[in-house]
Amino acid sequence: MDGSGWGEESYDAGIAGGWGEASFVEADEFKESQHTEKVPFPATVKDLSRLAKNDEKITTGKYAFSTIRVVGHVKESLQTDGGQSIEYTLADYHDANATFLIIHYKGVLASAVANSDALVEGTDVSVVGKLRSFNERLCIVAFDVREIEDKREIDAFHLEAQLAHLFYAKDVPNMALSEKWATISEGTMLRVTEGDGGQTKSTSDWKSNVGSNPKVSGNVMQQSASRSAPDNSCRGLTGQKAEIFKYLRNNGDPVVGASIDDIRTGIPRNHFNSFTFSADIEYLASEGLIYATSDDDHYAANA
Repeated sequence: MDGSGWGEESYDAGIAGGWGEASFVEADEFKESQHTEKVPFPATVKDLSRLAKNDEKITTGKYAFSTIRVVGHVKESLQTDGGQSIEYTLADYHDANATFLIIHYKGVLASAVANSDALVEGTDVSVVGKLRSFNERLCIVAFDVREIEDKREIDAFHLEAQLAHLFYAKDVPNMALSEKWATISEGTMLRVTEGDGGQTKSTSDWKSNVGSNPKVSGNVMQQSASRSAPDNSCRGLTGQKAEIFKYLRNNGDPVVGASIDDIRTGIPRNHFNSFTFSADIEYLASEGLIYATSDDDHYAANA
C-alpha cells in the first residue's frame, strides 16, 4: 500500500475547526456530521485547546464530532455550585502550555456516589463528554471522568487519536464500502479478510463486514463503520453489554430514555446477569455508548 501523504495532515483551526485537508471539506459535511454526532472521537488536549471558543465540534476531513474522548493530566480541580459540579483543567502531555476545561456534574452516572469526590491535581484521567460553549468558555461537559490506573493507556490513546485523524481525513469510512478496498488495504491492519476463496466480495458484503472486522483497530473506526452495518451491529459488544445496548437503541423515549428496571426486564433472560448488570451499565456509559438522560435511573443509546 502506498502510504505517501498519510502523515502530512496538520491541524488547522481555521478549516472547519479541526484536522484535515480543505479538499475534504465538502457540501455534504452536515450529512456526515449527523452520522458521527454521538461517536466519541479521540482528541488530545492540544487539539481541543486550538479550537475557537464558540466551536462545539471538532472536524477532521468532512466529518464533524461533538462527542469527545480525551485523556490528560489534572492541572487544577475546583468544586463549584456548592459542590454540585467540578471543574477540571486538563494539561496536555506533550505541550505544558496547552490546557482544556472539563465540567463534570455530580449524578451524571449511576456510579456518581462512588466517584463524587473531586480528583486531585496531578491525576491522569480519561474523559468522555460533549463539547459546549458557555460564557465565552469552550469546555467538555463530561458524561464520565475516571482515573487512569494503567499508564500504558495514555500511550495507546495518543496512537488512537493520530489514527482517528487520518482515518477520517482520508475518508476511510466511504473508501471501505468500495470493492477496491481489498487492494487498498492489503498488508495493513484495516484489511478485511475474505472468506470465499479469494473472490471479490460484493459491495453489500463489504458494508456488513467493515464494522465487525476484528482487525480494524480502535473504537472510533468500528463506531464509524457501524453506521453502514446491519441493525444488529453492537459496536463489537458481546453478552449482556450487547443486549443492553441493543435494547436502548430500539426502545425507550428518545428524550427520557429507558429506566434501569425496563432495561433489566427487557433484555433476554439468557443474557441477564444480576451480578454484573450495574458494572455493564457503567462500562457502556464510560465508553460513551450510552448516556444518562433525565436522571441517574434513565439511559439512552448513542446510536
